[in-house]
Amino acid sequence: MRLLTVTDTPLVLDTTPFLSGSNAIAVNLSDSAVTIEAADSAADDFTTFLEVEAGSLVEIANLPPRIQLAGAGPLYLIADMD
Repeated sequence: MRLLTVTDTPLVLDTTPFLSGSNAIAVNLSDSAVTIEAADSAADDFTTFLEVEAGSLVEIANLPPRIQLAGAGPLYLIADMD
């Protein structure tokens, strides 16, 4: 199992198993919802991709090339190796 910490700093998803187009599980252990923002390239603005409610996990199909949180975090991504 692979784990990636997501914060409000942009991440480029270009390393196995966190590649653009792959699947992951987003885990929010905080007591407030977090918003994942996504962009296709460094030249693009980040836009809202997904909101993960407090204390929950969400399966993400087809990860975008770049992600970050809209605010405080962290959020954890677990690689979906199936």
